Amino acid sequence: MRTLLLALPLLAAAAGDARAADAPSGGETATVATAPHRYFRLGLRAYATIDHDGGDAATLKPGVIATIPLTLDFKYGLGMRIAFTAAHFQNSVFDVAWNEVAEDPATSKEHTYTGADNRSIYYGATVGFNYEVTVPEEPFFKVFQPFVGVGVAILWVRTHPDVPAQDSVLISNDFYRGPDQKDYDPWSLQVRAGLDLYGGFHLNASRTFRFPIEFGYRMVPVPEHDLMWGTEGYDYRHLEYLINTFNIGGGLEWLF
Repeated sequence: MRTLLLALPLLAAAAGDARAADAPSGGETATVATAPHRYFRLGLRAYATIDHDGGDAATLKPGVIATIPLTLDFKYGLGMRIAFTAAHFQNSVFDVAWNEVAEDPATSKEHTYTGADNRSIYYGATVGFNYEVTVPEEPFFKVFQPFVGVGVAILWVRTHPDVPAQDSVLISNDFYRGPDQKDYDPWSLQVRAGLDLYGGFHLNASRTFRFPIEFGYRMVPVPEHDLMWGTEGYDYRHLEYLINTFNIGGGLEWLF
């Protein structure tokens, strides 16, 4: 009995050492679920994106999105992400309207058309919360970590309709350069907010780097707005449309 009592402290110390050896270090991506999970991750991602035609007035053609996300991980796999984003959509499809100039406003006629080379560009930020699977006792989830998130997108949206040659009167004389030159097309700038959903998985290459693969959905309504650089008196404007994109992309993240 005396020998057993003397051996108990040694056995307890050995068990503690074994637990410490099995537990991931503080820098591992998969930390113990009950331990604080605080660190920053800075990333760089690129996406291919295509708009879904939901029967609205516009459908954006395929485009490109670039994002710089900064993620703050709290604990239990929960985190917060702030991302700076920019996108460009060439050959966007949305309706443009203008009114004929008439002495009697009652006889003014509204015209609508869809330009062949419209562009939609936006810059902005998204703020959201995400959850990533954190199961430290499973080696698989130390390397492969699924995640989901939801947030709000706040965007500065520039809408550039293409003006057909026969409608060049719609461009103010200050910006019209002739039929054989590239014109400065009228444009609008609006600050809009919408929904941002995302999910995917991280591939943890090391304690410092990981490679995310992400799928996302972004919906931002863009209401009707007057166009700058249009000829005064024509009430030149783009009609309401919807940025309604599905995105797929990937990149790198650095732990610090």
